Amino acid sequence: MSRTLKEVAAYIDEHSNVLPSQSPQEQFDHYEEMAIAILDGCWDDYPEDVLQDFLMDYLATKRKQLGL
Repeated sequence: MSRTLKEVAAYIDEHSNVLPSQSPQEQFDHYEEMAIAILDGCWDDYPEDVLQDFLMDYLATKRKQLGL
């Protein structure tokens, strides 16, 4: 794999365009958009469902952190 799952999470955090002035739902929407973009993009190096499962867990964690 060219990127570790930890690097995938860091990529989302860095590129999600989340602003402190946004509502928690708006912030979560940005994280979700990034996760979808990653799944639709050129991140094929992962065994079947590994990346999708990781992103679902990542989004569940973000949802809890944002109090949603």
